[in-house]
Amino acid sequence: MKVSIIIPVYNAENTIGRCMDSILAQTSSEWEIVAINDGSKDGSQQVLERYAEKHPDKIRIFSQDNSGVTKTRERGIKEAGGEYVMFVDNDDYLEPDYVEIFLKEIEKGGYDIVVGGYRRITDDKKILFQYCPVTKWMQYSIMTPWARIIKKSFLVQNDIHFLDYAIGEDLYFNMRIFYLTQNVGRINYIGYNWYYNTMSVNNTTHKGLKKVYDPLFLLDQIDEAIEGARDRLYQLWYVKWVVWYLCFSGRDASSDAFISEARRMFEWLERKKIKCSFPLFSKDVAGEPFKNKLIVVIFLILRKCYLLGLFAKIYCKG
Repeated sequence: MKVSIIIPVYNAENTIGRCMDSILAQTSSEWEIVAINDGSKDGSQQVLERYAEKHPDKIRIFSQDNSGVTKTRERGIKEAGGEYVMFVDNDDYLEPDYVEIFLKEIEKGGYDIVVGGYRRITDDKKILFQYCPVTKWMQYSIMTPWARIIKKSFLVQNDIHFLDYAIGEDLYFNMRIFYLTQNVGRINYIGYNWYYNTMSVNNTTHKGLKKVYDPLFLLDQIDEAIEGARDRLYQLWYVKWVVWYLCFSGRDASSDAFISEARRMFEWLERKKIKCSFPLFSKDVAGEPFKNKLIVVIFLILRKCYLLGLFAKIYCKG
């Protein structure tokens, strides 16, 4: 057994079976499941126990009081018996060759981490979008805990962990990894299916510019984790993330809240001496969908022309 597949489980009674079945159907047998029930209030524990009874040599389950996904993934790393770790969320599922392809790649290249692609998929198998890290820039666009395989010893020796915060725990985790190692593999392969659940935390927590968390705290933590690195890709990543956050979370906010938050975030960029620009055609952002680049560029133009106020009045629904 070489790979530990870590699954944080919370109120996933209706989806964890599909997730587990997709792992059991893997073409590789070099894996174990480390499933951690994070204080679920539904029948998740019973589902996990049924699977563990049928496959005691492949599935280990743990239960704990609700601690959140960050602490649950951290525990998964500690409990992992494999040389490598992979993360899977309890709503999602894998293609049958997922483990085999990632394992072959990380062993062949001797990498610390190998990053692959994913697709956003609905109940009826409709693909909303998909990403694949065909360029170095795209590894910064795929900042998830999944669609990758990581050498456990690299995480442990460098004390790499997820940020215990309401947003961006995986951004912090990945930026720290990419800062600490250039020994990164990328594969042109999509084997992870990110299930579109309209009620999931990922789809609700970020919306509305909520005051329960501060995106600048997240950016400060990332900036500290990469020791203030200011190379071209880091600068472009910061700019893209700020625009994405404002567009995604600000859609459900008031126009006044949108403008106030935009002012704060761009002041942060300027204070960090990060140039507020983004290229449409540069090789630096090769692989990024043109639509995404265009949105960032238009947003920056509106700001430069003092038109964000008008944009906010039209765009915001709060």
